[in-house]
Amino acid sequence: IIYFKYFLISILPMKTYSNFVILFVHLIFNHNCFDQHESYYYYNKNKIDLKEINDRIIVKFNNNASILDCVLSLKTILDIKKINENNKHSNLFLIELEENLSNEKIVNALDLINKKRIIEYANRYYLTDLNNLIGFTNQVIVRLKSTTSSEEFYSLLALQRLIIEKRDKYDERIYTLKVSKNGNALETANRLFETDKFDFSEPNFIQKAKENTNDTYYTSQWALNNTGQNGLADCDMDVQEAWSITTGRNVIKIAIIDKGVQLNHPDLVNNLHSGFDASGLGTNGGPIGNSGHGTCCAGIVGAQANNGIGVAGVAHNCSLIPITLDYDNIVNQEVADALNWAWDYGQADVISNSWSGIAQSSIIDAAISNAVSQGRSGLGSVVVWSAGNDSQSPVNYPASNSNVIAVGAMTSSNVRASYSNFGSEIDVVAPGNAIYSTDLTGSSGYNAGDYFDNFDGTSAAAPNVAGIVALILSVNRCLNSTDTRQILELSCDKVGAYCYQPTSGYNNGTWNNEMGYGKVNAYNAVRLASSNLITTVSNVTGSDQGAITCGGNFCSWVLAAGGCSGLAAATYLVNRHNISVNISYSNTPGATIVGFANGFSDSNPNNGNFNMQVSNITSTSATLTTNVYETFTILGQSTGWVPRAPTYVRFWYSVLGHLEESKYLQNENVFGLETHQSLININAGFNVTSAVPNGDYIVQNGANITFHSGGEVNLEPGFEVLYGGEFFATVNPFFTCAEYPYGKHANFSSSYFIDSSVYFNLLDSNKIKSDYIISNHPNPFTSETTIQFEMDRNDIFSLTIFDVFGNEIQNFKSSTSNENKVFKIEFSAANLPNGIYIYSLKTKDFIKTGKMLKL
Repeated sequence: IIYFKYFLISILPMKTYSNFVILFVHLIFNHNCFDQHESYYYYNKNKIDLKEINDRIIVKFNNNASILDCVLSLKTILDIKKINENNKHSNLFLIELEENLSNEKIVNALDLINKKRIIEYANRYYLTDLNNLIGFTNQVIVRLKSTTSSEEFYSLLALQRLIIEKRDKYDERIYTLKVSKNGNALETANRLFETDKFDFSEPNFIQKAKENTNDTYYTSQWALNNTGQNGLADCDMDVQEAWSITTGRNVIKIAIIDKGVQLNHPDLVNNLHSGFDASGLGTNGGPIGNSGHGTCCAGIVGAQANNGIGVAGVAHNCSLIPITLDYDNIVNQEVADALNWAWDYGQADVISNSWSGIAQSSIIDAAISNAVSQGRSGLGSVVVWSAGNDSQSPVNYPASNSNVIAVGAMTSSNVRASYSNFGSEIDVVAPGNAIYSTDLTGSSGYNAGDYFDNFDGTSAAAPNVAGIVALILSVNRCLNSTDTRQILELSCDKVGAYCYQPTSGYNNGTWNNEMGYGKVNAYNAVRLASSNLITTVSNVTGSDQGAITCGGNFCSWVLAAGGCSGLAAATYLVNRHNISVNISYSNTPGATIVGFANGFSDSNPNNGNFNMQVSNITSTSATLTTNVYETFTILGQSTGWVPRAPTYVRFWYSVLGHLEESKYLQNENVFGLETHQSLININAGFNVTSAVPNGDYIVQNGANITFHSGGEVNLEPGFEVLYGGEFFATVNPFFTCAEYPYGKHANFSSSYFIDSSVYFNLLDSNKIKSDYIISNHPNPFTSETTIQFEMDRNDIFSLTIFDVFGNEIQNFKSSTSNENKVFKIEFSAANLPNGIYIYSLKTKDFIKTGKMLKL
């Protein structure tokens, strides 16, 4: 040590010498622990114990070594059973041995192998406490604490003989370090972390992730629309109903991180964008070997629809980004690279992962954090991960990371699939059995042919959820990742005989340990996605409306098995108490209320699940009700309240507004104040829909009507505004992300008052058309505007323009009947003062007026 001390003095500045010696002594002391073969690594500052495996090793050869050289060099030292080369471009091998060696023999063998010149590194394998098989490279990934100086960092590098290979693009305190050939990445990572100079320090693990699929055959896309062809009717995700609102938009991109996607599959090719190979195999996102797993996942999300072949994806008009990841031979840095490329270069809105079951990793956590915080220009990409197929709790990592949506699988009987992992990290469930999807074409993949009718597991459930997230963002691109997740979870169906209940830390409705927030519902989700900023209220007290009896006697109440009652399934004598509360909220067009109460429904039989009914809903108020039961034995003896006494009943709810895709108005005389909004079109007139009887849409004297459409307002024959009625139409998008990042409705109110008979404000080139209309564009204007009107019959007319004081400015007249029905009159006001001007169109039997503003 004294010799080494003088060596340190010779290479280090004196001001760093004392710190360095302290670190050196600390590292030497801790190094002695490894002689006892205690194996572990640090994750979130906790030790993750590792069990040493002595029947296999991982070996990396120099890139200029031939496969033959590799095999011959190893056989002189070990009896080899099998050599698995999963990553040909990096000469990385998993070596299975003929026997399980003693710890001494495996250590000695690795020492001999590492001395060979053609070997870059050789390491052993380990098992985690969750039976994850992991090896590691010759790299350590660290993140410096903010208090660690550069001098301390470089001192440690010198002491450990480490080389900086990479500095993270997204976090400048993260470094990838290369360990010397005689070093050990696991031991080095632990020694570095124990200096207390790093937020994390871990080896760059190599692992085999689990494909979350179970293979059984069936023949329909029941997950999209189940009419009873597979299990329970309506045991689906209401995707067909959601398609009445959106089938996705091609600007929304879903990254499929998997073993690659067939790039020329006829049912996928038109929806595929350029891909990426995170494992360096040169596939450009294409499949590894004969694996059809990624192609199946891609088809569930985004197989093309209405093309006469195959299947339809959940979000079949969205775009897919294939990202290849060799998770049979997974390297943590490659996982991070795949995630970071997806949100950054690929600009993915959604990132879908149908694999899991690897050891926890800080560098993967960091990449997930990058995606959900920096993706989508700061709104955050939504990361979806399959929970795993081990029939156990907790869910597998990385699905257990709190920043991702952990997806479990359910069957067509509305129950958790027996293989699906569950526990405190589960967020939602989705169909995962017998899912029909795309496969590698021809004889490759899961079976002969281009499709597979038996894709199973949480691998199938995760892309189902990713597709619904894509539909949500297709309706409202302004949602950030947190709001998107909230909408997905708020909109779930509470299926099965499970007890969904208020649970601390789960803020988006009632939750269950096996099913999370429940089965995803695409239709509910896309309706909520077109909402104003969600208003959430908690812990509201209701009032007891009194006992409801049956003819003055106890009611016979049948309780089904399961649920939250705590009672055995049986028939009980009860008095039912209705608990009710009237709520009010700010004006919300198309108001929708979702939430729950800690009481039951009034149904008989009753499944014993928490339930809240909503009635009398308006744009500003609603009534919420639930029920509790005063139970008795058949002898009339009280056995208490189920699920609780009225005093303890509470309501939790969220108010959301939602917009219809198109709105059709006819056969109505309108009085008073009305506002109609639609995402795409508003159509009004005599015959614009077959849903109601034909008839004119007439805005009566004194009425004040507003149309706001995101695409087009069409006023067909039969639309009329009578004298004294007020009408205002606007065509512009509802969501403006830069101004309202949470998806708030864009403000379409004018800065000046409107009290004219007819007023149109066209904010883009969309059309407003009708008989009996008069409009001007632009309005407001600076020097000139065009006044346009249509007449349903030939007639003599006059158009007069007045200033705000009633002084006539200009007059246009027709002296004889005209065959033309559309008139455009240019009004020049370049020499007039700024302010409000009024135009009045008169014919023999009607008058229409409007206002315009010169700025």
